[in-house]
Amino acid sequence: MTDIDTVPAYSPTVLKNYYRECLECLRNSLPVAAILLSSACLEIALLDAMSWKQWKTFSKRYPERMDFIDLLDWGRQVGCISKDGWKRGHRIRDYRNALIHPGTDYKKVARKYPKMAKLFREAKRGWGSFDRSGKLKSSLAFLLMSREMAKDVVSDVHALLEEVYTRGPFHGGKMMSLRTGKDVPSSG
Repeated sequence: MTDIDTVPAYSPTVLKNYYRECLECLRNSLPVAAILLSSACLEIALLDAMSWKQWKTFSKRYPERMDFIDLLDWGRQVGCISKDGWKRGHRIRDYRNALIHPGTDYKKVARKYPKMAKLFREAKRGWGSFDRSGKLKSSLAFLLMSREMAKDVVSDVHALLEEVYTRGPFHGGKMMSLRTGKDVPSSG
């Protein structure tokens, strides 16, 4: 795994601040906060990329009126993110949406994240009728897997940030260490 303690050197200050806070949430076992902040960083990066004249003409909509799904689709359309990056972005959006709109339990979240879904299914088989609603099983699956889920999401967001800021108008962009503030070679 690459060093996720870096951000694109060209990125706006708000992205750098949010991403720094996201990493603190990850270190302090606040997985939901880490996932939500990292997805916000991805949205900020896509909005920033939209501001470049070369890419602006691809959308007739105002950037501030686009939602996350529109930004991801736009990013794929202009080549700001790859096909794989686009798929990752939609997975991140699915996880974020499941966390923002959980309903009354963790079932929606547990079903979205494959490792959590597997644990949920195994608990369902093992516990039989003890927990018919699945609330206890989904809560347990979330408790056991949420930190791993957050690490996976933040790592995916990091890869996408690097992708956005090394393509098109940003071609040749460098990554900057959050610890030292100095440029580091990109992994891509």
